[in-house]
Amino acid sequence: MLAVGGGLYLVGVSKPEVEIGVNIIGAIGGQRRVQGVSFGSTNAKHDIPMYAALYLQGRMNLDDLVRNRSLCAT
Repeated sequence: MLAVGGGLYLVGVSKPEVEIGVNIIGAIGGQRRVQGVSFGSTNAKHDIPMYAALYLQGRMNLDDLVRNRSLCAT
């Protein structure tokens, strides 16, 4: 599902017994990567403004991620 040179970033927590399968030939041949992301894997001073800019440009859809607006500031 990843383009050549693409990356899959695993974010969040799952049950410890959950496993994922990777086709090693496809991963190596397509130069694909899988990386876990945990606390501290972001540079907030850089990343948050970048995400905000992408959202304002209409290039990142965050609205569909909001499930409950009752807690949002108005």
